[in-house]
Amino acid sequence: MILVVSPEAKKQLSHLPQKIQNKAQRQFNFLLSNYRHPSLRTKKNEWIKSL
Repeated sequence: MILVVSPEAKKQLSHLPQKIQNKAQRQFNFLLSNYRHPSLRTKKNEWIKSL
């Protein structure tokens, strides 16, 4: 999976406290490695057949 982050999102993320940035990075890593990780609270969508 490829995660694309817009320049505006990167800018907004950089303005957050370091603790929050670290938490966000951790969640991004979970998303990339296992999109069904319990901490992400994701659900399978019917329209996504390829996942």
